[in-house]
Amino acid sequence: MLIKIGDMIETDQRIGKIVGIEEVRPNEKYGHDCLEANIGSRSDDRRFKYVIDLDNGHWCYAHQIARKVDDEEAIKY
Repeated sequence: MLIKIGDMIETDQRIGKIVGIEEVRPNEKYGHDCLEANIGSRSDDRRFKYVIDLDNGHWCYAHQIARKVDDEEAIKY
């Protein structure tokens, strides 16, 4: 799955718009900024390499992303 800044995503607990993506060492919080990231499938190890900052003040690891929210559904939020 390719994610980029501005995409709406659903995590395990909430929906938010991506405002930042950082590539990090596994299970760390800080790394270097990216504009987009290919995080692979739900079981892919690449999901442990990214921290996502959301517009609602929360952040998550990429492995916590359940799905991208499509444009029509994003209008509700």
